[in-house]
Amino acid sequence: MNESFVVRTLLALGSNLGDRQSELDGAIRELSRHGQVVAISDVVETEAWTTGVTSPSDRGPYLNSLVDLRASLLPWRLYDAVRAFEDSRGRDRLHRNSARRIDIDLLAVARTTMRGARLTLPHPRLWRRTFLRPCFTTLPTWECWRRELEGVTSDATH
Repeated sequence: MNESFVVRTLLALGSNLGDRQSELDGAIRELSRHGQVVAISDVVETEAWTTGVTSPSDRGPYLNSLVDLRASLLPWRLYDAVRAFEDSRGRDRLHRNSARRIDIDLLAVARTTMRGARLTLPHPRLWRRTFLRPCFTTLPTWECWRRELEGVTSDATH
């Protein structure tokens, strides 16, 4: 890890294909290559979203978790690394809400706000992801994140 640049990063992990727990574990190992994993929430099983589903296999339940990472990469470089890892695990980007071995979303990077073609921070649907609420409550560093995000997002109290 590059000690000259470290930034707090909150990521969401999800998997609904294959050995879901193993996929989450592999994603956490991959993230640790790009910084220090500080905290991990409990793993929660949730139903898959069915909007835009292309096949019955896309409807399997997800395992979800949150990771608090002290990243050693700038946000867009971490975003690229995460996408490359998802692609290596067979991510289908052609069909929205399709089943996936691993899904990794950058939810927030410290108090960074940015809106770009590739990356928007905080994640534009952060507070609408109700399936992550049980993960938020079990993430040991969630209170720090909640306070930090209050000044950055308009709906942080949800």
